[in-house]
Amino acid sequence: MYDKIETQIRNLESLSVDTKKSHNQAFCFDYHKSVNLEKKEGSEAVVSNVTHNNSEIYLQTAAGQFIGRKGSSLIRRIIFDGGSQRTFLESKLARELNLPVVGREMLTVHTFQSEKPTKHVYPKVRIRVKSLISNKEIVIEALETKQLSSAHINIPAKEVRERFESLGLELADVPVVLDKGACEIGLLVGSDNYWKFVGNRIERLDESLVAVETIFGFCIHCSVSEDKDNDERSVNLVVSKESISDQLNQFWQLKNLGIEVEEDIKDISENEILKSFESSIEYSSNRYKVGLPWKPEMKHLLDDNRSVALNRHSKLVKRFNRDKLLFKNYKKIIDDYAKENIVESVIETPKLQGSPPTFYLPHTCVKRLDKTTTKIRIVFDGSSHGENQLSLNDCLNSGVNLNPDLLELILKFRENPIAYTADIEKAFF
Repeated sequence: MYDKIETQIRNLESLSVDTKKSHNQAFCFDYHKSVNLEKKEGSEAVVSNVTHNNSEIYLQTAAGQFIGRKGSSLIRRIIFDGGSQRTFLESKLARELNLPVVGREMLTVHTFQSEKPTKHVYPKVRIRVKSLISNKEIVIEALETKQLSSAHINIPAKEVRERFESLGLELADVPVVLDKGACEIGLLVGSDNYWKFVGNRIERLDESLVAVETIFGFCIHCSVSEDKDNDERSVNLVVSKESISDQLNQFWQLKNLGIEVEEDIKDISENEILKSFESSIEYSSNRYKVGLPWKPEMKHLLDDNRSVALNRHSKLVKRFNRDKLLFKNYKKIIDDYAKENIVESVIETPKLQGSPPTFYLPHTCVKRLDKTTTKIRIVFDGSSHGENQLSLNDCLNSGVNLNPDLLELILKFRENPIAYTADIEKAFF
């Protein structure tokens, strides 16, 4: 049916009929890609946007105090971005303040000159932000990111500050020398928390000079003409959630399966994963060893998961008490693992600062008595995690998809009269 519809559209084009209007997006994805539609599906969040055209553009910035656990605090600058749907905090600040992780969120990140989006899991932390000019403080949740912006976002010039001070308006972003690094942008406040900080008062001095009231004071939002030799620009970082159109697009691309030649292109993240994997391979005691593929800046966020593992273990012991044969078979499998050096005994030692992360991995068994070979299989749960904590799987890269193309496999069955199949023994991770 789809081929007939596509043929009819081509026939209309030969008759000079404009087929680029009023198309059903579920059937005509080729046209959908080439037409700018006013309505877009999915959600997008612009993390930073700084432009420059022979004038100094001041964004809505402020200086505030970030408060962490046990009263630890830092002074950093804040940028307000109503075009961002999420609030972001630099990871190094979250570590310095020892902020609690309250969850995680997966976002699909699109950047300029990148054909493929990349998915990232962002830890979500809770932080208290306090005004430097009053006792007002607000508790918010923000997503951790390695860097907010590499661009230097200027503090309002002295002439601009004096103009506002003459009107009795206390500015939110002023030079702060109380803390090392206080001039850096540490927090981007998006639309999810924007109105918790911003008030109702707006002062307009002229066409381009505007001040917006916040709990930190008045934020300048304006363009001031200046003559500068250096012209610095930064670009947008766009984060979007996966839309239904992308899924439908992938679905209809199946019509070209086996016809179009797919290019074997791996994005930068996949290449880095493979490079890290290859560099960590070791051959020792007649076996290969490889390190865990940690995601950047995620290893330090992993909790030990001890309480969850102990709880799961107690439930497993109760199961053994009800089924002695299960315990006997389970113990035999664990003993075989130890004999084959798949697992080894570990002496529990106190965790010291800077030591490698420790993670207690729960395990259980799956009984398949109908199987002729492996009737009981032990499964290790890498998705286990405590409340508001990350799992081991959250902190590890899933790696590159090494599965061959399914259509190619099916066609290979036509090459020879006899086909051989095989399986991997004890793929328990």
